[in-house]
Amino acid sequence: MYDPRAPSSLLALAEYAKPGNAAHLLRYATWWTKDSDTAKDLLADAMERVLDPADRPWDPRKASFRGHVRMLMGLGFVEAQRGGFGKYEVVDSEHGAFERAIEPIPPPDALLHRKQKLEWMRAMWPAVVARLSPKDALPVLIYELACEGRHDEPEEFAEVLGVPVAEIYEAMRRLRFHAAKARAEWESKERRRMAELRAEAERARKKEDR
Repeated sequence: MYDPRAPSSLLALAEYAKPGNAAHLLRYATWWTKDSDTAKDLLADAMERVLDPADRPWDPRKASFRGHVRMLMGLGFVEAQRGGFGKYEVVDSEHGAFERAIEPIPPPDALLHRKQKLEWMRAMWPAVVARLSPKDALPVLIYELACEGRHDEPEEFAEVLGVPVAEIYEAMRRLRFHAAKARAEWESKERRRMAELRAEAERARKKEDR
């Protein structure tokens, strides 16, 4: 239950009030939504979960405050997109389509969903790398740092890699773009494969009925 007076909530609110934290989180939310108003909704929903001791309260022993709220905003955005145009999506540019395109694939069959998702995640990165220019090393470096779990925000990537944060955002945009293309190709192949399997099953059924 939402309880802003709970000990964990008071701790989170004190951290939120520190200089720079609110602006940082809103900027991160805007990176997801590409719209300032929906970014505020995304951040508000994440904070509502933080202020619910039974939901996702902040534990400073496990994560930084910024990292915890960023994680919840990411989860919130992903969950909102799974059903199509979501709660936080503003479809007024190509970016909206890119963001939606790289979310977990919708299951053509519920029983196959988990298997397909894992297969797509394994296949996606080599396909994305193949699409990047050989001279475009920055997206690859960002991905490798993220996989190491040491950094997870554009400002941190910029500091470690020694490049302006604007270049980090642009590299992330390129990653999303090529991931969308890789996903489209994967889904096309998967649809053909599933159609072939269904056709084969139908032929087998008709053969048994004879």
